[in-house]
Amino acid sequence: TGLPFGIMLNAFKLFVEDVGLAEKGSKICNATSFDQLFVAVNAGSENRHALDRQGWVQTIVRIAFMKFLSRDEFTGTYADAVRGVMELAEDRVDGRALHEPTAFREKYCYTQGVSDVLTEHFG
Repeated sequence: TGLPFGIMLNAFKLFVEDVGLAEKGSKICNATSFDQLFVAVNAGSENRHALDRQGWVQTIVRIAFMKFLSRDEFTGTYADAVRGVMELAEDRVDGRALHEPTAFREKYCYTQGVSDVLTEHFG
């Protein structure tokens, strides 16, 4: 995509499918609604073919509305709804994709050897 972070429509469709977001027969959460969401979020973007980081966050918030907040029986907050989307994704994503970035950095980046090299070159 030419972006350091970008999600094309096909990848977004796979995300919707993998997480099980689309609901057959739903007026709000059907597959077409998610395609339209992708297009709507990208309408003002420089790259209309891929979600950038801001677009991705906006998409997650809108999915939270579609999946949870639009339902009369949901009594939580936006934060609860976003957490619900994240839990749906975490339950279905390959475990290798779930890692704690801080743990990775502590194990591989915040070491004495790395510190010594950086100190040597950048004083």
